[in-house]
Amino acid sequence: MKEISFTIITTTYRRPELLERAVKSVFAQTKSNWKLIVANDSPEWDYAEFEKKYVSTDARITYIRNTVNKGKNFSVNKAFEQLHVTKFNGYIIFLDDDDWLATDCIEQFTKEIRENENNAWFVSKRSSIEGIDFVYNKTSSNTISYLYDTLLRRRFYGDTTQCIYFPLVHTCRFSDVVKNGEEWLYYYQVAQLSPTFIFISVTGTYSEGYQENGLTRKKRTVTESLHLWKLLYREITTKKLWNFYILLYMMLRLFKNTFV
Repeated sequence: MKEISFTIITTTYRRPELLERAVKSVFAQTKSNWKLIVANDSPEWDYAEFEKKYVSTDARITYIRNTVNKGKNFSVNKAFEQLHVTKFNGYIIFLDDDDWLATDCIEQFTKEIRENENNAWFVSKRSSIEGIDFVYNKTSSNTISYLYDTLLRRRFYGDTTQCIYFPLVHTCRFSDVVKNGEEWLYYYQVAQLSPTFIFISVTGTYSEGYQENGLTRKKRTVTESLHLWKLLYREITTKKLWNFYILLYMMLRLFKNTFV
């Protein structure tokens, strides 16, 4: 039976203590078929203890440290480039530095991948330590259309644990016009290659909720929103992603932001 491999991608910003908790959860996995990429986007912050304890002692960890603060999206894309260069032939899992994996996260994904070999995209829940789920599935199925169920109809939404077959989506990238956020643009690109994902109704990651420090985005002003829309318009045009569905999504979002 062919071994299934995983690379966990974790970006961090000024939170070495929380990062260590996230990394410990990777080491605690019931399956050992993983590698880890840590992208540090806080070059001025002291991560010496973490680097000494983990980076210099375990070859499974690839450590990227940005020379200037560039944002989460840039850091994830940099990890993608690393995987592209090494021709990684496995699945990527995203893990925020303030979250941690359930001990059987990789085992659950491995099981589902073996049972659904024709699928490239798998999603499990993100939950609080008290057992409160941050994802909502209002469809009647575990096979979810990202375009219709998530992006347009909002029948599946919330915070999830993502697991995606990298060779299929190796050209997809997060938005490079914002530091953090607008993840939908990346997943929209993924959906062009894998229109549906398998939802696994188990907890893949645990979270304490959004943190005021770190990468959390505060509510934008009207001026900031207009500037963002101009940047997104330029990016979508440059990447030649415009079509009826993106236009519809942007119109629905504009309506919600303006009138709701």
